[in-house]
Amino acid sequence: MKRAAEYLKRNSYIYITAFVLFVIGVCIGALGAAGIEGGELSSLKEYAESFFGSAQKIAHAEVFRKCAVKNFELVFVCGFCAMFVFTMPVCFAAVGFKGFTTGFAAGFILKAFGSKGALFIFSSFIPSLVFLIPVMFLMCGFCVRFAFMCHKNTARRKKELVPFALSMSAMWAAMSIIDLTDSFVSEFVVKGIF
Repeated sequence: MKRAAEYLKRNSYIYITAFVLFVIGVCIGALGAAGIEGGELSSLKEYAESFFGSAQKIAHAEVFRKCAVKNFELVFVCGFCAMFVFTMPVCFAAVGFKGFTTGFAAGFILKAFGSKGALFIFSSFIPSLVFLIPVMFLMCGFCVRFAFMCHKNTARRKKELVPFALSMSAMWAAMSIIDLTDSFVSEFVVKGIF
C-alpha cells in the first residue's frame, strides 16, 4: 500500500493530466450531444431504441469477443506508442477520446430518453465507468512512465519490456472483464427500463 501511494505521488502529474483530458472530453462530448436537433436526434433515437430492443437477447459470448478485440486494439496501440516518447501523447488522446464518447453517450441518452435515460445512466453506465476509467488512467500512466524510462535509458527497455507487456495484458483483461460484466448488468437494466 505504501509503494502504491509513493507511485501515485511520484506520478501525480500523469494522472492529473489524464483526468483533465478526460473531463475536457466529457464536456465536449456532452456539448456535442446537446447540439443534436431535429432529424439527427430522431434518427439516432430510433437507432438507440432498436439497440435497446435487441438487448433483450444478448449473446454474451459475442459481446465478450467484440469487447476483448476492441480492448486489445486500444491496449496494443497505447503499448506500441509507449515505445517512443514522441508517440506517447496517443495514450493521453485515448483517455480524452474515452471522455468524449462517455460525455456524448450520456448526453444523448439523457436528451433522447429523459428520466428513463437518467435511470439507465445511473444504474448501468456510471457503475461500469467507475471501474473502467481508473484502469484506463493506470494504463495511460504505465505507458507514459515506460516511454519516459525508455527515452532516458534505452538499455532498460529490453529489461522492462516483459513486465510492461504483462501490465498491459492485465489492463486488457480487466477492461474486457468490466465490459463483459457490464453486458450482463445492462441486459437486466434495459429490460427493466425500456
